[in-house]
Amino acid sequence: MQNKERILIVEDDPDLSELIKLYLERDGYEVVKIDKGLQAIVECQKETPPDLILLDIMLPDSNGIEVCRMLRQHSNVPIIFISSRQEAEMMVLGLDGGGDDYVLKPFHPNVLVAKVKALLRRVHGPSSEQWEYEHLRYNYTSAELFANGVAIPLFTKERQLLEFFLRNPNRIFHAEELYQAVWGWDSLSDLGTVMVYIRHLRTKIELDPSKPSFIVTVRGFGYKFVMSSR
Repeated sequence: MQNKERILIVEDDPDLSELIKLYLERDGYEVVKIDKGLQAIVECQKETPPDLILLDIMLPDSNGIEVCRMLRQHSNVPIIFISSRQEAEMMVLGLDGGGDDYVLKPFHPNVLVAKVKALLRRVHGPSSEQWEYEHLRYNYTSAELFANGVAIPLFTKERQLLEFFLRNPNRIFHAEELYQAVWGWDSLSDLGTVMVYIRHLRTKIELDPSKPSFIVTVRGFGYKFVMSSR
């Protein structure tokens, strides 16, 4: 069964937040509610980050636009601003700051749900873009990896590291570059985390992890994902 898409509501009005949650859950979404902007950054660092964020601009601890800009340094998660601020300048700031849409309060929850569906369709589907090479197949839309036709579970950071390699084949990256691309905002990690996750990923994609043919170590330089021409 396909996992439910996860929506994060960042809104300090509990009544509005609960109303939005009820409408989203009615349409089959998993919903998480928080009331502080900086918590959104924490939620996006979790193993299962949200698929979309509904972000209020005026929050008790922060400005939603600044939160959006912070998220955009490391995440492409779709963001819809929900705000009572009707000034054109505020809307422009929100969209220029990385927001994908801007919904004015008051709004009908059905309209907001429709915007959520439309944005997720643009971001996650309906295309089935996938990468396939030798015994491996990876579907970007469903984030599923298959080896010899068998589904291989991936943790979030393993998936992000694999996608980074797939989009940058045959290029050498220092451990620092990989760390910045995948763990750049996680102050609890260090460069050793890169080597640990490369080792984990090799056990899932290599026919012989002790003699890797995909994620190759280039001594003195770093790592590269090898895709030789046939």
